[in-house]
Amino acid sequence: MFSYAVKMEMLTDNPCKRVTVPKGEKKEKDIYTLEEVAQLFQVLETAPLKYRTFFTLAIYSGFRRGEMLGLEWKDIDREHNVISVRRTSNYTASKGIYTDTTKTKKSQRSLKFPQCVMDMLRDYKAEQDEERIKLGTKWQDYDRLFVKWDGRPMNIGCSQRTMTAESIIIQN
Repeated sequence: MFSYAVKMEMLTDNPCKRVTVPKGEKKEKDIYTLEEVAQLFQVLETAPLKYRTFFTLAIYSGFRRGEMLGLEWKDIDREHNVISVRRTSNYTASKGIYTDTTKTKKSQRSLKFPQCVMDMLRDYKAEQDEERIKLGTKWQDYDRLFVKWDGRPMNIGCSQRTMTAESIIIQN
């Protein structure tokens, strides 16, 4: 409205341009305690391998949800126990699920993992390969670690609903 008033020469400048919008308070991140992580691992013992793998990798790595969903099998160096983050998986209503670069250049990184995590990933890959063979031509190969039942990338919102620590604990 003020821009229009300036354009119509009713005002000499837009007073809104001089306003400094206060920054909102940063929300403190929720971080699980050691006791909560121990409880989660206990519950995950009986959860499907997909969930065990997702949460184990998330806890050991600190990867963001979009980074987790953007991981591809080629990002895993089994010989050196290293996983590299190269992309993210995102979702918007207009674009749907899409692949993007990491949040920052520094977010592209490689981390070394203990053998127990690599063994879990190996087992999960074997399970995913079995599913791929069972589904045959219905399987859509995106090479992602965490996928929907037919191989398509998971929606970040879907992972929030089905793969939160709280939902795993409640389900079990």
